Amino acid sequence: MQEKINPNLRHPIEATPESGEAVEIQKGVYWIRLPVPFELNHINVWLLEDNDGYTLVDTGISSNKTCAAWERIFKDVIKEKSINRIIVTHFHPDHFGLAHWLCERTNADYFASKETIERVNFLLDMEDKNHLETRMSFYQQHEIVDIEFFEDFLKGSLYAAVVSGKPVNTNVVNDDDSLKIGEYEWQVIMTYGHAPGHINLYCKELNMLISGDQVLPTITSNVSVHADQPEENPLHDYLASFLKLKFLPADTLVLPSHGKVFEGLHQRIKEIVEHHNEKLEEVFLICEQAHSASELMPKLFRRKLEGINSVLGFGETLAHLNYLCHQKRLQRNLQEGKYIYQH
Repeated sequence: MQEKINPNLRHPIEATPESGEAVEIQKGVYWIRLPVPFELNHINVWLLEDNDGYTLVDTGISSNKTCAAWERIFKDVIKEKSINRIIVTHFHPDHFGLAHWLCERTNADYFASKETIERVNFLLDMEDKNHLETRMSFYQQHEIVDIEFFEDFLKGSLYAAVVSGKPVNTNVVNDDDSLKIGEYEWQVIMTYGHAPGHINLYCKELNMLISGDQVLPTITSNVSVHADQPEENPLHDYLASFLKLKFLPADTLVLPSHGKVFEGLHQRIKEIVEHHNEKLEEVFLICEQAHSASELMPKLFRRKLEGINSVLGFGETLAHLNYLCHQKRLQRNLQEGKYIYQH
């Protein structure tokens, strides 16, 4: 299937790597594509020459297919060198999943934000039954019907199934840190909303941004409210984070986690902000009549959502509702044990 292209952006790199292959974007910067067993079927990871070895940004999901792809990469790309450092942009399994496996295989040091480390620990160590019941109650108050799937999601079993474990050699990365990778300095730009402590990496000398999931060329990243933080306002955090990227040059080459490498950063940010503003107005108008989040979700997402997509769609619906409640444009009331939204 031909990859979707945003006609408002420029794609200066013609070649797109096949799964388990690498395309050299410019000397010492490699674009690798790995398989993901979801509707969004791939993730881009980035291999950067770093003196006698490589720094890797993101790892792919933990699966037999991904491990097989990595074995081809070790054989055909890395060869006699090694990966000395692994940077994970955020905790989602397609980014973090093979961090432990790769660190064990290569003895690489692991770098992530404090928030990523904390979130991974939370998801892999969820054994508190009372905490689980509290989070289950949250979904029941929002009239979720497919509660069995949500229960598996909340227990962390779905997450644990696609990550290889926790890396040992952990290093914390902070906002505005400067990381020397080979002969270049890469500035850490921390963003929020899609994931807490999401790392973007910008190299001024290369005029290149590794954007993770913060900026994607054709789709908008999921922004969700989670059961353990029901009052959070992640959509506000996500949109506000774009202010940290607007100082970058308009011709910055963007290396996204999904889709093709592109130029047109400011245009794409404008499109994403407009998309969410349109969704917010749509939610506001629908809520002229009282709605629960579960009633609202199919009106925002026209196609039927199943499995993990139902969790993501529900979380994003709540993110738009919470945003409007924080602005006091909507009110949330508990009626007969169920949350109802209206203005």
